[in-house]
This record gives sequence, C-alpha cells and structure tokens, in this order.
Amino acid sequence: LLTELNITVADDDFYNQDFKEDPNNKITEANWVKHRAAWHTAKEQIAGNKLEAHGLKITRPLNSHARQTAAVVINRSLEIALERREDYKPLKKTEVEEALLTALYGPTKSLSQTAGESFGETGANACSAPGAAAAKPGMSLISDMVCVCSSTSGSNNADECLGAAGASACVYTNQNSAHTCAAQLLDGCPTAGKTKVSAAAIQATIGAFITGLKDKGGSSQAKNLILGTKNAATCDGAANPGCVKYKASGGGEMTIPWLTKLQEAADKLKTAKVQKARNMAALTEIRQLRSIAIQEYLKALKGDQPQLQKIAGDQAADPKKKEPDCNKHKSKDDCKDPCKWNESESDASKRCSLDTKKAAEQATQAAGTGEGAAGEQKTD
Repeated sequence: LLTELNITVADDDFYNQDFKEDPNNKITEANWVKHRAAWHTAKEQIAGNKLEAHGLKITRPLNSHARQTAAVVINRSLEIALERREDYKPLKKTEVEEALLTALYGPTKSLSQTAGESFGETGANACSAPGAAAAKPGMSLISDMVCVCSSTSGSNNADECLGAAGASACVYTNQNSAHTCAAQLLDGCPTAGKTKVSAAAIQATIGAFITGLKDKGGSSQAKNLILGTKNAATCDGAANPGCVKYKASGGGEMTIPWLTKLQEAADKLKTAKVQKARNMAALTEIRQLRSIAIQEYLKALKGDQPQLQKIAGDQAADPKKKEPDCNKHKSKDDCKDPCKWNESESDASKRCSLDTKKAAEQATQAAGTGEGAAGEQKTD
C-alpha cells in the first residue's frame, strides 16, 4: 500500500513519467530499479479506477499544498518501512523439525534399514566406544535406544524398557534386527503426548541425559562414559547388551551426533524466539507508518482549505464578529437572517441583532460548500 500511495501523491513531473521498462534507456537509480514496476502497475490501475487496498479506493489527489505535504510524509514512511522490513525474517520451523528428526533417526530423518543411517551394521559398531574399527555410538537416538534395551539372544524381548515382553527378541545383531527392536520400542514405550517443544525443554532433556551417563559407584564404569548398565566397561548390543559406550577411558572430547543435533534444535528455537520479537516490532512499526500514510493521503484528497473557509470557520467560532452589521438595520424589513428583530428592545440601535444560532449554521454550510471544497478544487 505504501508504494501505491507514494506514487499517487507524487508531484506532476514525476507522476507523468512513463514507468514502462525501456531497454534502450536503462535507469540505474536505486529507487527506480526497486519500485519502477510497482509504480507502473499502480499508475495503470489509477487510470482505470481499479486501485483498491485496505478498503480504500485510491485515486490521484488534485495538486495542493496538502498533496505536497503528503508526498513528503508518505515518501519518508515508505523509506522507514523498507528499512524495518529488513528486520523481518520469516521463521523456518522446518529447520528445528529437521534437526530433531536427524537426532532421532539419523541423516535420513526417518527410520532406515540401510546400515550406517539409522542403525549400525553390527551392535559393536553402534554401541561400542569410538576409535575401534567402525564404531559410531550416538549415530541416532533410536540406535542408542536399541543398544540400551537390547539383550543376549533369547534372554528377553525388551522387557526392561517396555515393562512387559515385546513381540520379539531385542538383539542388536545388525541393522535389520535393530530395526525390528526399534519398531516395537516406538510402539510400546509410553509417550509424553502433544507437548510444546521449547529450547528450555530440550536443554532439560540434555541435562537429564548427561546426568545418567556415569554411575560413580560402579567400579568398572567409573572410568568410562556409558549410558545403560550400571557397572560395565564394554557395550556391543549382543554379548554385552543394555548399554552404549560413548567414550573410552582417558581424556579428549566426547562427540555424540544425535546430541549435537538436539543442541542445534535448541539453539534454533532460541534464535527463533528472538527473531519473532523482532518481527512483531517491525510489523507494528510498519502498520503505524501505513496508518500515518493513509491519513496524509486522505488529507491530500480533501485538498487545501481556502481563505473563504477560514473566514467562515472564524465566524462560526465567534459569531459576534458580525454583530455590528445587524445593528445597522433600523427596520424589521431590513433585518434579515442571520439577524433577528426584537421590537421590545428599548435601545432602538440594537433592535436588529445577530441570531448566533443561525449565524453558526450559515458559517458551517459555507465551510462545506464554498469554492475550493473537496471535489471542486482547482489545480495550480
């Protein structure tokens, strides 16, 4: 709307230009490049009486000081609005969703039976500490769930995680057996229902996970970072099931891919919260600028108030200014509206006096219908 109002109140020299693109006369001025097409469209719509926006039928105001003032105000409003629009960044919810799905299922963002995507080729690869062969613990959250809930063949059907026997044994032999176990875990484990994902909730989850990584009372586990079995030094999803070993003993950094993605989702949610506040501030200011522009445009449509209307307005505000004119009339026949005759007045010079009510009515009518009123204004 601001762009349309901007061209509508522009001075005649600018408005009368041809805004069609001319291949033989390329204009590189920044505002021309940015707005030319919109100006061209708006001008054509104005000519065809087809420009409408926000409930307004937009037409070209006649030339006046009011239009010149509107041009300055609307032009500046447009400049500020364009600056504030740079602060507005659409929120991308998909980025958070993708990070969460990657944390849960791996790079495919969905449950996959291909080795190296959601699950490892063997339990040793998926559940053992990195550094040994192709071991990649933490490749996905679903893979780690199978590591923790797995058992030696035939010993249980993910009973410890499900609270009851599952449909089949939960053994991390390869990606296929892991997929079978994961399916029954997803189906049988209780869910939190529909809860709002927030950065704080994710950080709390990460904190709870880290707290459970080490059992200080377990002599074997004390030197290792293991989730699951309380006292173990080896995890492989088969002979040594029920745990994930994220790091061997010794120093160095612990990297867990799904945990990294979970933190990424939390960071994106924090950024989104800040950006949402910026977006709302930008939208609020742009709407205020639009309201200012509309008011100036409506003033331009009315045009300037001529001197006659000013005089009439003064008289309406102070009707006594016409009092002496009425006092000049010495007969009832000469005492006409807005004057009134009072035969009983003892002072003969004041028998014809001003009827203030009628004077105000006449002044108001003059202000609305005098020469130069909106719709009859002459161009300069």
